[in-house]
This record gives sequence, structure tokens and C-alpha cells, in this order.
Amino acid sequence: MHYDDELINETIALASSWQHQANRLHLEFDQEFYSIMNSIQKYPQDKIFLIELLEVIFATKSNKRIAHVLDYLIEKYGIADFFTKTQKALLFLFQHSTKNIPDVSVPFFQEYIKNEVKKLLVYESQLDEFLERKDYQEVKTTINLMHGLTMNELEAQRAIENYIRELGNPYVKAISVKISSIDSMMDLTDFDGSVERIVHKLTLIFRQAQKYTVNGCNKLVFIEMEESTTLPIIIESFKQLLNKEEFKNFKAGITLQAYLKVALEILENLILWMEKRHEKKGEKIIIRLVKGGSLQKEYTSCVLKPLPLATFENKIHTDTQFKKMARRLIEEQFCELCDVHIATHNIFDLAYIYCFAKQKRQLERLGFEMYEGINESLKIAIQNQSKEVITYSSVLLRDDFSNAIRFLVKRIHDLTSSCSFLSHAYRLQVDSDNWVEYKKQFLRSLQTDELNLEEEHFLCENEPVTDFRVAHNRTWLNSALQQYNEGNESLKNNEQTIEFETIQGVSLKLDIQQKIDWLEELIVNIANHRKEVVFALKKDVVTNDKEISLAIDVLHLFINALKVYGEEFEFNVVSKHYKIIIDESFAFNDIITLLVSVLMFEHTVILEGNRHIASLLAHLDRLFTQSQRLTKRFFCLYSMIKEHTAVDYVIQKNKRMKKVFYISDISNKELAIRTIFNSSLKNCLDYWGSIILLLQKDVYHDEKFLQRLTNSKNIKDKNILYNNKQIESICVNDVYEAVDLINTNPTYMSASIESLDEEEIEYFSKRCLNSHLYVNKTLECESKYTLYDMFNHIDFYLPKESFECLHYFGFFTHVNALQRQSTEVKKTQTLLDDLIYLTPFFKDELKAVACSYEQAYQTIFHQEHEFRHFQIEKSVIRYIKLNRILLVFSDKDDIKSLLSRMIACRVVGIEFSIYCGNNEKLRMFCVQHRSTLFKKEEDLIEEDLKAGIELKVYDRVLSTSNIEPIEEIYMSLLIKPVNLDGRVELRNYFKEQRYYSLSHKYGIKTEQQKGHLC
Repeated sequence: MHYDDELINETIALASSWQHQANRLHLEFDQEFYSIMNSIQKYPQDKIFLIELLEVIFATKSNKRIAHVLDYLIEKYGIADFFTKTQKALLFLFQHSTKNIPDVSVPFFQEYIKNEVKKLLVYESQLDEFLERKDYQEVKTTINLMHGLTMNELEAQRAIENYIRELGNPYVKAISVKISSIDSMMDLTDFDGSVERIVHKLTLIFRQAQKYTVNGCNKLVFIEMEESTTLPIIIESFKQLLNKEEFKNFKAGITLQAYLKVALEILENLILWMEKRHEKKGEKIIIRLVKGGSLQKEYTSCVLKPLPLATFENKIHTDTQFKKMARRLIEEQFCELCDVHIATHNIFDLAYIYCFAKQKRQLERLGFEMYEGINESLKIAIQNQSKEVITYSSVLLRDDFSNAIRFLVKRIHDLTSSCSFLSHAYRLQVDSDNWVEYKKQFLRSLQTDELNLEEEHFLCENEPVTDFRVAHNRTWLNSALQQYNEGNESLKNNEQTIEFETIQGVSLKLDIQQKIDWLEELIVNIANHRKEVVFALKKDVVTNDKEISLAIDVLHLFINALKVYGEEFEFNVVSKHYKIIIDESFAFNDIITLLVSVLMFEHTVILEGNRHIASLLAHLDRLFTQSQRLTKRFFCLYSMIKEHTAVDYVIQKNKRMKKVFYISDISNKELAIRTIFNSSLKNCLDYWGSIILLLQKDVYHDEKFLQRLTNSKNIKDKNILYNNKQIESICVNDVYEAVDLINTNPTYMSASIESLDEEEIEYFSKRCLNSHLYVNKTLECESKYTLYDMFNHIDFYLPKESFECLHYFGFFTHVNALQRQSTEVKKTQTLLDDLIYLTPFFKDELKAVACSYEQAYQTIFHQEHEFRHFQIEKSVIRYIKLNRILLVFSDKDDIKSLLSRMIACRVVGIEFSIYCGNNEKLRMFCVQHRSTLFKKEEDLIEEDLKAGIELKVYDRVLSTSNIEPIEEIYMSLLIKPVNLDGRVELRNYFKEQRYYSLSHKYGIKTEQQKGHLC
């Protein structure tokens, strides 16, 4: 308990004094700036408009394209209220006249915006003038160089050169360094290698700072703190760097973020290190305390991986820890170890820490830092009354405005978010409602130092991946790697002779509880052998570990389904024999999904692999055969063994499938490149044979874009190979040509668009017919589904590849059929009545069928179904009806089956042709009622299918008879009996499309955007 009434009263009095003076100052600069922010806060749509305006205005060199999108935005959102009368007049003039002369109007707007944002950042070309003015005002300044995303070591080297160049500037006294800008390969699973590399790079920067003296000390270099996944590497790199003898007397700084749950633990660890440094006569360091700057990204990252949330969800806990860390550092016992810089704009926190330091007689060790251009009145008030304030200024390198977008979006969010102190800072009045509320929050954060972590609740149902931010997990990794290298040498040397026991397939019937017990046992087996499986998979450790967690998720999915539906979950199927052929590119979760799907649906399975995955096959053999329940239904075969068991189906990857990206000329090229490599090549390419890049003409000929694309992975030329996967670049004129190209190529199974033009996005998302559509999917995340609709609103995320596997075996169709269906009967259409009453024998049954089909069409297939809306990502399932199908009937089918499928086609609105084969009864029925059964473009095929019928004209063949597979429509050949339940049957008449979109690319959700963490 640290609740000192005298200290509290002094704090509130000082905060009131500062605020009164700030209100009296009311700088014209602040008035103009905050009037804009207040308007944006009042009208959230203005915030969206401003963010989208900033994105597009510098997105391409084509003024015509920018003018077109700008006109669309004004038409969509209207002219925002925060604009002045003059600005509104200019926008009105643009909309009605000057948009037709874009080479005049667009450069004017660009210059206007550049001039306006000078309040928040500094252009490199004006840096000397800015710093000289700050020196004249006797204001200390720390600069932060705004680099773009560092995608390769060439760009990392350029960033190092930028830091070294600016440190040589006589006006620069202090600089902040982001480790992610100087190293593109930070990896917790290569902890020692990452630290060694970063220490070497920082040494070059520190040596440059050491050459110059400012007030008897070297130029200050601060190490910025970034996402929690990089935290251990940054801390260790900082300590190892300053442990070098050449930096014994070097004064440096590091930033700590109070919103991290482990922040206090890190601080105590740093204190121990500082004490050892002091014992060796080392120079004291500076610790800059901030509350945290990447909360939205931390939320997103922890759910998508999934990982435990590293930050506090409750802001009170962050505020409590922030003050606790400050008090700890200000204690007199640490006066020789470090100085403390407090970086916040919260007036109560600043006043409290100032009064505490004054009470401890440690004011000379205390510094305040505030952003340049934000709440300047308060900054001057504090400097006049109490303490010097250091300005933290962001510098735009090469005046490249594209690097400023992310920074500006975050500042706008901070200044307009309803939960941010800055959103009320300018109009704050002592004793106003806002003042009283912030004072209550301040007092509440002081009421206890013991954070009640039980109040922290972050629901994440999925199996978490191994958290390599934790030291003992990294130790486990190193130990496991060593054991693997030593213990499996004989396995690797004798791969050619490995054989697995094969058991004759025996149909083993299990009841529901036995299946649940077996799945739970399998989960335990996988968890216990996680270490072995991690290294048996032929990918990087992080990817392997994630795939193991996803495999456990799939098993939990089966268990949930069995528990929810109980004995209803019985499968009346004929046992089949499956062979699954896998290679080193298969994801572990997909292997488990396939195996369990086959076994759960009462089939037997043979798993076959090549010599490169002999170790994985051995582990899979142990994982499944350790169970006492399903042992006799699983086989594991090595490819060099000649097996004799007859199989009904062979499952293997289709290497012909391609993933296609359309990159518009008005897109964020930097994020597009990261999407191509991080989201596709690194994570998803195992599922696709190759990648196609459809580049709009300006992008295709953009040398800067192509250079970054090439340098990102040391790729040469436009047609390139990466990990033996072909990547081809194709030039297209516009989105219309791109969509036509995608829809006419059946091998393009996944399509992604990177564009800032909403009209382009709308056309792409509505006209593109691929199975998977992605819109601006620039976060490094896997596409998953939330299956709460099926399992009593259980929040559960499933990778899309596992989703596909379960669909293959009819899992979701079966579950869907178990759900209670509405008994509401709708009036059938006249067109259906003609079919229903065509024969009196089945009219009641056919009427029920028609009602079931119509109801399913309206409730399931005629609308989008949102399976996930998390934070800024939306995932939906769409059903795209086919244009034309062929219905093939066997000699066992009756007239009811024929009419049922015709009714399904009528309900959906699909043209069809019918082939009756040897079923003479059906053929004669069709001939007799031809005028009633068939429309103009529909007909009965009476010649033999083998006689050269043009089957390519059909989108799908629905057959109840075994016919020869047709290569051109191999994805659509379905041999299924008629199902009288519309939710099951109508799936055959649609192409299912998964649609993923990102509401915003910077991890910031607007006030209008909805969604929950889990």
C-alpha cells in the first residue's frame, strides 16, 4: 500500500497549477490543432476519412488515380467538419472542377498535407533548422528516425548508416534507435545468434556517438522497446553491448513499457545488472519509462498465434505499475546507477512522480519527455513552473511521406480515442467532469501496489504455442535441439532401411465415449512428444510448434462436437480404405486432421511418406499406436515398402494449384511485399504449387518496388524461384483484367488484392470466384474460422487448411444436419409446383423437399455467414451458385431422386442437363415430360458420355453412378446420392468461398469498427 495523503494532495495541487497556466497560455498552435482533433472525436467518420486520405494521397505517382480515389472518398464521407471554410471551398472546387486537372489539384493537396503534419513530425531537409531553433529555446530534443519496414539486411544496413550520419550532425544531441530497423532477422528461436548480430550493429552506432561530446558526455543513444516478442533479445543485446570494455564509460538509455506484465521483473533484472556495472566503475544509464505503444498489435498477435497476452488489459493496472516502477527507480539507493526519464502526457502522473522525486530529493535525476507538437501549452507550463521537458521528435527521412503514414495514424488514434488522456488534454479544465474522472482514475491506480491479476481475463480457447519470450522455453529449445542432433543421428543415417509394422485393416466400432477418450488420449500423446515432433517436421521451429498447437485444436474440435451432440453423432457409412501420401511440406495439423477425420468416420487409413520424413512417420506411428483403442485401424507405411492392401481413395496434394496476388498501383507497396513473403511464401506456400503476381502497369514498371521485391529474399529477375516454388509476375491494366484472368484460370485457387481503392476492392470481392479471397491481408496472421455457431457459441479458431480437410469428409455437413431445423413451411413457387405435382405418388414428399430446399437457400446459401470478426479482421463464408451442372443418374435411382435434384436446381436457379445412363425408366419419364422438366437451355443427354460429350461446359457433375474422372472438372466431380435435407443437398450446387478482409492495416480499430478479442 503506497497511499500518502500529503503526497496526493501536493500532486493534485501541482497538477491544478500546471493546468491553470496551460489554459491561460492557450497557444494558437494548440487551439487550431485540437479543434481539428475534437471534431474528429465528435464525428468518427471524419477520422476514417482522414486516415484513408493520408493513405491514398501519396500512394502512387499517378495523379489521375489519386484524384479518382480522392473524389470517391469525398463522395462517400462528405466534406469533413474539421476542415476550415477555405479548405471546404477548395475541396468543393476539386470535386466539381479541378479533379479533371489532377496534375494541378493533386500536387496542391499533397503540399498542403505535408505542411499541416509538420506540427507532428520533422522533415529531414528541415532538421538542422528545427534543432537550431530548439537550441535557441534551450529545449533538449531526442530525435527518432522514421524508417519503413525493414525487410532485408540491405535495408538494415541503410538504417545503420542513417543513424551514424545523424549522429555526426552537430545539432543532434540524442537519438533513439529501433532494433527492428537495423536487423531484419530477429528470431527468439535463434536467440544467441540474434543477440550477437544486433550487438555488432549497435557497436557501430555507439562508436559514432562516442566520438562526440555533449555537456561532458557522449551523445545519448536510447534503445527503443518494441513488441513483446522482441523484448528478451533487446534487453540482452543492450546489456551485452554495455558490458564491452570500450563502452564502460558510455552513457546510454533504454525504454521500458509499463503495460507489460513482466515489466517489473525486467526492471529488477536490470537493477542487478546496473549494480554489477557500477561495481566495475561503469557509467550510469538512463531508463525511460513509458506506458506502452503497441497495445492493439499485442492483442492481435496473442490471439492469432496464439500466445498468452503479454500486456495488462485493464489500464488501471498499467497506471499502477507505471508509478510503481518510477518510485522504485527514484529511490536514493539507485542514484549512482541510473537517471529516470518519464515519458507521458498524463498531467496527474507527471505531477505525482515530480512530487515523489522532490520528496526523495532526487529531482536532478528526473527528466520528463513529451511528443513534439502535442499539448505544447502544458509543456511550456511545466517548464516555467517546475521541470525541463525534453522534446521527442520524429524525423521523416528523405522527406518520404509514405514512411509517415503509420506514425500519423497512431498519433491520430491517440489524440481522438475516447480512452486516451490526450483526447481531452487541450480542453481540460480544473474541476470539470473530465478532470474529476481522471483524478479518480489516478487515485484508483494508487490504492494498491499488489496488482490483482485474477481480474485480468483474456479468453483464448485455442492451444497456445510455445512462448519463446520465456527464458526457460528457450533453454528447453536449445536442449531439445542438442538431444535431437545427438539421438537421431542413427535414424538419419539409416533412413533407407526404416520399416513400420503394418496391420491388416480391421473395422473397429467405437461408441461416442470411447471416441472422446481416444481423442483425449491422443492429445496427451502429442503434448508429451511435442519436443520430438518439433524437430521431426522439416520446417523452422516456430512454424512446427504452431502446427502442433493447431493439431491439438483440431482434436478439441472433434471432442466438442461429440460432447455436444452425443449419441446423435453416429456415422452410417460404409467403411473405406484411404491412403494419404504426405511429404515434408505437409503441415502437421493437416496430417492429424486427415488421419483423425478418416478414423472418426469409420474408415481405415494408410499413411505413406518418403525418406525425407522417415522420422516424422516414426513419431506418427508411435502417437497413434500408443492408444489402446484405435490401434488396428491405423497404418504407417514407408514409401519404399510395397504394400498390398487395396485402397479406395488416395489423398495427396494437388501441385497445380496456384495462389494469386493482385497489387494495384494505388496500394501500400511496402505492406504488399511483406504480405507476399511473410504471409504467403513463409507460411502458406506449402499448400500451393506456385504464386502468381498480377501487377498493375505502374507497379510492374516501378523499379523501386521490383528492387525491394528482389532484395527481400535475394531473388533475381521477375520470374523467380523461392524454395523451389515458381513465382511469376504478370502485367495487367486494371482490376477488370485481373479478375477476368483469375476467373478463367481454374488453377488459381486463392486470390488476394492489395489496394486502397474501395471501388477496386468492391469489384474484386464481388466478381472474383476463387475459393479463398483476401483483401489487404497485411498482418502476419493465419486465416482461421470461429466455430461458435456449431458448438453452443464456443470461441474456437481453426486453420483454413484443416477446415478444408473436415469438409472433405463431410464433418460439417453431418454436424449441420444434426441441428434443429425450423418447421416453418414457405409457399412454394409456381415453377416448383409443376415439378411437385407432376406425379401423384411423391407429391407430399416432394413438397417437403421443396420447402426444405427453399428454407436452406434463404437462410444459409443466399447470404454471407460471418465466422469471425476479431479486432480488425473479418472472415465470412459466401456461397457462389454454379452456372450449369450435369446430373448423372444410375440405374438404381427413382423418379423421386430425379425430381428432387431438379427442384434443387430450380430453387438455386441453375441450368442443368440430365444423363440417365442405363436407367430406361428415368429416360422415358424425361422424354414424356420434356416440356415441363426442361427450360430452353436445358435438355436430356441421350448419347453415351464416352461418345465425346463436351463436359467442359459444366461447372460440376453430380452423379450417383461411378464414372471416369474428368481432368478439367476434377475439382467438381461429386459422386453423391440425393439428400432430402436442403442444408446438405444444396451445398452441391454452390461453390463455397472464404472471404477475409482487414478493416485497417495498422492495428488500430476505429470507433465504428466492432469486434472482440476472442
